[in-house]
Amino acid sequence: MPNKKAIHSAEHIRRQAREKVQREFGELQRAGLVVPLVPVSPVASPVASPVASPVASPVASPVASPVASPVASPVASPVASPVASPVASPVASPVASPVASPVASPVASPVASPVASPVASPVASPVASPVASPVASPVANPVASPIASSVASVPIDCDSGTEADEENYWRREDFFGSESDDDGSDPSSSDDSFSEGEDEEDPDAHLRESLQIWSNQFHQVSHAAVNALLSILHPNHPGLPLDVRTLKKTPLHTELKFLTNDIYSHIGIKNVLLAKSKSGIKEGFERIDLEVFIDGLPVHKCNMKELTPILIRWPGFVDESPSAIGLFYGNGKPDPLDEFLADFIHEVQELRNTGIELNRVYDVDVNYYLADAPMRAFLKCIKGHTSANGCERCDQEGDYLGFQLFSSTVAQPRTDESFLERHDPDHHHIAVSPLLALQTKCISQVPLEPMHLLEMGVFKRFLNFVISKGPPNTRMRGDQIETFRTLLENFAAYTPMEFTRKPQLDRSSKWKAAELRLVMLYLGPVIFQSVLKDEVYKLYLLLNCAIYIMHSDSLIEKYFDAAKEFLYLFVSYSSRIFGPQYVVYNVHSVMHIWKDVELRGKLSNFSAYAFESLMGFLKKLIRASNRPVQQICRRIIEMQNVAGRLPQRARGLLNLHMDGPLPENVYVIAQYSKYEHELYTLSIRQPDNVVALTDEKFGLIQNIFLTEIDQIKFVVRVFENAQDSH
Repeated sequence: MPNKKAIHSAEHIRRQAREKVQREFGELQRAGLVVPLVPVSPVASPVASPVASPVASPVASPVASPVASPVASPVASPVASPVASPVASPVASPVASPVASPVASPVASPVASPVASPVASPVASPVASPVASPVASPVANPVASPIASSVASVPIDCDSGTEADEENYWRREDFFGSESDDDGSDPSSSDDSFSEGEDEEDPDAHLRESLQIWSNQFHQVSHAAVNALLSILHPNHPGLPLDVRTLKKTPLHTELKFLTNDIYSHIGIKNVLLAKSKSGIKEGFERIDLEVFIDGLPVHKCNMKELTPILIRWPGFVDESPSAIGLFYGNGKPDPLDEFLADFIHEVQELRNTGIELNRVYDVDVNYYLADAPMRAFLKCIKGHTSANGCERCDQEGDYLGFQLFSSTVAQPRTDESFLERHDPDHHHIAVSPLLALQTKCISQVPLEPMHLLEMGVFKRFLNFVISKGPPNTRMRGDQIETFRTLLENFAAYTPMEFTRKPQLDRSSKWKAAELRLVMLYLGPVIFQSVLKDEVYKLYLLLNCAIYIMHSDSLIEKYFDAAKEFLYLFVSYSSRIFGPQYVVYNVHSVMHIWKDVELRGKLSNFSAYAFESLMGFLKKLIRASNRPVQQICRRIIEMQNVAGRLPQRARGLLNLHMDGPLPENVYVIAQYSKYEHELYTLSIRQPDNVVALTDEKFGLIQNIFLTEIDQIKFVVRVFENAQDSH
């Protein structure tokens, strides 16, 4: 089987040689060193005919030929030309013909040809030319090309990851070498990426913009599919590009910085803030205090490399969702740390000095840093959670019994000043945290992240102990485990849509944080009463009540001191019930998290749920194993190009209907089955139809309607207690 790579290289060399000959011949003609002969030939001749020939001539004919010429004709040609035509031609000419030729000539004829010529004609053509013409043409020109070409260019999906793409990747490397696109795509195959100054009267501008928004909104649609769609639309909409990278304004190159164990790319804080501001800025925010999140994410199962993004968020934007400002991909954590954070630190320092102009000039700074325990220790350059001196909030020294244990009491608290002055040398590494260059307060500005600490740490450990790992007198019996499984399945049908994951006991070891939170805060008080022993159930209630209080601003004002006491009691009693082996780093740290609540409000104010959702989204942007950083960076920039224009999820009254119960003497405009708020959804169907009322009663929504004065009303069947609803 022939070597495809060698074949493509040979084709490339032949094409270059042909272009060189044509270029040198043109220079000789312009210099007057080539004298054309004009003999008359009434029949087709395989050699150039200097006089008009009524039959096709395979070599250039400098005199008019009445049949089409497949080579350039500088005079009018009455047939369509699929390549650039610099002068008006009454019929399109696919190849340039310098003079009209009445008979087909496969080589250039310097005289006008009234029949189709397959190469560009420098005279205007009233029929469509699929390549740009520098002179007016009365028919649409669907492609822009500065050079006439008779060879088709096939768009390639650089993100697909099929064998064909791998083949195309090597083909591009042969042709373009280091100039190839960083994620394996060919920048030269994208026609006029980042073309600016588009005609304001372009009839296809609206369609082009709609397709750009659509292709970013449904990012899972492959580039090959979008290219196929563009090729279908192109004949009727010549203003559309033929390549999705031109449509989405994909950058040709991605700036990379090489670290010891792989690469980092910095997208930029300023770029992200400018893009986010297009969604709008809320009132009442005087400065931009960024929330920063850093964590690692495994990308592929076939290797140990991780993606470590730097994410930021500011609640002052109408679109509060986090954004990535930097991406590292490599083996383990970024090394060296100071190089990984250098661009971030430099940009924060610059924004502190100059601010950023959105709708006005805002001061910019960092509010706090979020990360799980291993990443916090890495960023702060301190001993990890498996070390005897690993507690971030007190100078307690733990014990080692096969794994690191901590006390159920609190030692001398660490402060920002004691951390900076290194009062506990055993807690610090030799290296100094790069974050100190930003005057970061490494205690108060680096809170204990509640999602990893409470849901994934403390409660998951509690669940494992009561199911299988705890002392026999604290574990569930076999029949109690079956009851637990049945209750979880029954409750799933009554769990509202705000809880996107419904837990199943068979996969409890793989529960996500959302499933653990659902059981810990909402289902647990009912389910565990039937399956846990009394003292274990009371231990769970201490944790449940404390965390429930700390999730509500109103309850924090009333019961914050009680919640603190519950947390201390939980750690103390858990050591007695499960044994000292239960009190590991996460359980011990529960006694410190109230300080972050006291400083920053309820737990959800500094939780990582929104950031973790973005982490999953970034992973989905990787379509091929080759160059994941470049792929993600380009997808992010493509979405920034349409920032503020992406359609938002429908809110308000949804799903019209006509058969609901209505109150008397009320004029109703319309009836609806669903109402979507930014924070919740209400419906007339189970399980989203249950509401709690201000008088401590509850009810079932039976209808939703709009009145004549645009008021939203609910028809609710009210019950005094749960038994009345059956």
